[in-house]
Amino acid sequence: MAAAGGGGGLTTREALGRLHDDIAAALEHHHKEEALSRKRGCWGSRGVLYEALHHNCQLSLFHWSSALALLLAAGALMAAYASASHDRFQWVPVEVVVLVVAVGANVYLGWWDTALRHQELPHLTQRTLSKLRDG
Repeated sequence: MAAAGGGGGLTTREALGRLHDDIAAALEHHHKEEALSRKRGCWGSRGVLYEALHHNCQLSLFHWSSALALLLAAGALMAAYASASHDRFQWVPVEVVVLVVAVGANVYLGWWDTALRHQELPHLTQRTLSKLRDG
């Protein structure tokens, strides 16, 4: 089935075959880049955790500066607790634990969100390739 207009164009099947091959090659290149990035570790310039906490990442809601500020606040609370001997400060260690757990949870959720964002497009592309190959 030739393309309309009498030119030497591709048939639909040939065009879809080329599209499939090109997308598969691009996806394979992406997987190789991701494997290299994982070998460099999570703190490399393209690492997921680095991106999740970096202050220039517009998609991240919890940056390293916020984590540092909260951890400094927890340290200041512990210093105040250590220097005070009054009974009304008995809950300060619990507050410090809550702050540290909140920072840990935020860092984990930021990492998880960034990892999902990195995986979303390759997964959608892989599903599209499967549909092209099947149909």
